[in-house]
Amino acid sequence: MRHRQLLSAGAPPRLQQAAGQCALCAVGYLLAKNMLGLLARGLLAAWLGGPGVGTPAAVWECAQWALSLAAGSLALLAPVWAARRWAGLPPAAAFWRRPPAGSLRGAVPVYLGAAQLGNLLAGVVARFTGSGQSVELPQSAPALVPAFLTLCVMPAVLEELLFRGVMQSLLRPHGAALAIVGQAVLFALLHGSLSGIVFALPAGLFFGLLAELSGSLWPGAVLHFSNNVLAFVLLWLECEAYDGLAQILWAVCITVFPLWAAAALARAALRRRPRRLEPGASPLALAQCPAWLFAVAVLAAAVLAQWLAGRV
Repeated sequence: MRHRQLLSAGAPPRLQQAAGQCALCAVGYLLAKNMLGLLARGLLAAWLGGPGVGTPAAVWECAQWALSLAAGSLALLAPVWAARRWAGLPPAAAFWRRPPAGSLRGAVPVYLGAAQLGNLLAGVVARFTGSGQSVELPQSAPALVPAFLTLCVMPAVLEELLFRGVMQSLLRPHGAALAIVGQAVLFALLHGSLSGIVFALPAGLFFGLLAELSGSLWPGAVLHFSNNVLAFVLLWLECEAYDGLAQILWAVCITVFPLWAAAALARAALRRRPRRLEPGASPLALAQCPAWLFAVAVLAAAVLAQWLAGRV
């Protein structure tokens, strides 16, 4: 009954404004990512042409990944800069304050365990829908450095800054739960595939909860980075034809980490009361924010278009 009254009453103007700013950040990031990606590929083609006799493959791969790193970083930093101008948010350093001691103690096993199950479910979804995203690592050793920065470091730092830092801060005055859900939905859709959404939505919710409870982006960034590194190592082992070792490592992760997570949750439930989020508006209030719904529709359409294009 309460939810029906909320939906019929509409969202407050300030919530509409904050949700609209988050929507602009999300759509702006998508546009910047695509435009800067095209620009990077054009510069690479004009500068080096392609791997061949005139351009050693190692040089071409290093340049390709370096430009991808620059384009991805600028695409994430542009909405951060714009949001600071619109909303007067604090400097980026304020989001990276030192978290309380022990912030990661219980979060590490829970996230690593849940992440392996999420990866397993995402793999099943990708297999049945054909919506997986394949990443090819470079063949040359020097190019692995910019590839590692692009795939592991940059998302862990700048995605946390944009989603859990900027977007969650914009929505935070209207309730912690609403802020966590609002940014997590946009975060998941911006992963661009059905399988990516399956994994990224719970991850975005968990990182948002960590940011809310710790008051810092560091815990979420560390776990985000750890998951990216694990995926990078598994992919590298497969690319180097160490399939057996990759399968052993994956089997250990999918077995040990969930058990570790279950033990950590049981221990936490027995030893202390869980901390509750501060009250605020229900996340359902976002359904009364046209700009946020428009961004969700645009991002969902982009995911659907990519999926359909992959099936043609």
